[in-house]
Amino acid sequence: MRIGIVPSIKSFYKDDKSYVLDTNWYSFLEKIYKKSDIKIITNNKIKFNFDLVIISGGNDSLKFSKKKCDLLRNRIDNFVIKECLRKKIRLIGICWGAIKINEYFKGSTKKVKNHVKKNHYLKINTDKFGISKENIKVNSYHNFGIDKLGKNLNVGFRCAKDNSIEMYYNEKKKIFGIMWHPERYNRLKLLDKFIFKNI
Repeated sequence: MRIGIVPSIKSFYKDDKSYVLDTNWYSFLEKIYKKSDIKIITNNKIKFNFDLVIISGGNDSLKFSKKKCDLLRNRIDNFVIKECLRKKIRLIGICWGAIKINEYFKGSTKKVKNHVKKNHYLKINTDKFGISKENIKVNSYHNFGIDKLGKNLNVGFRCAKDNSIEMYYNEKKKIFGIMWHPERYNRLKLLDKFIFKNI
């Protein structure tokens, strides 16, 4: 399995540009795919021959931030989304990545409350993926969420507490967006395994 991951971009001092990726991604993906070749995508020069691309969390929407790191991340994410659509490569957005993909499809972003370091339950909006179990709990680390979904994106799960969108998908274009962080659990959750295996 050839996997590309877009890391977050941070600045820790003046003129710094650091690419940051949680090392838990490696162990998480190994648990699902056993053998995988993982490459970090930091520019538009990379050879784009992936089976799956992940746009990770960690940056902010340009609606709320004009920091250099967020502007650069936005350019890289736009390139990645275009390439995935053009080459019909499976694409998963995590937290910020889900927000970015939604914005790319003309969806909108809003500030949300009580979603930082707050676990919450999911409300299932579809039986399309064979997931019908209630009371699925996920983690949450975001100050921004999805306001309106973009064109041709469908709601999968909502937050049971405030009805905010927690997962969306487009089957035809092989796209998933999830607002929680599957890589931050010590043990692999069945829901996350299902999503990553069946996209």
